[in-house]
Amino acid sequence: MGRGGHGAVDGQKSSQLKALGNIFISFVGAGMLGLPYAFKRSGTVEGAVFLVIIAFLSWHAIMTLLQTRRFLVESRHERAATYGDVAEAAYGQLGRT
Repeated sequence: MGRGGHGAVDGQKSSQLKALGNIFISFVGAGMLGLPYAFKRSGTVEGAVFLVIIAFLSWHAIMTLLQTRRFLVESRHERAATYGDVAEAAYGQLGRT
């Protein structure tokens, strides 16, 4: 281990991959814990239908975000490496905050 402890290498306490993993686990974990309650309240069929609808809307949103990023990079030759970059290109400085 490096000087930073907890698996750090060369004084680096975290990495982008570790941060992404933590965010993913946080969102997936919270969603998985809430699913049984949601299905109990809505019913099996309705819960499954809503789950499919929400999954489709989430997929559509990420595809729209990726298409927007691709448009910014290829057509407008703008730097769009992060979500904040894409939001700023769409909404100006207000999108960055």
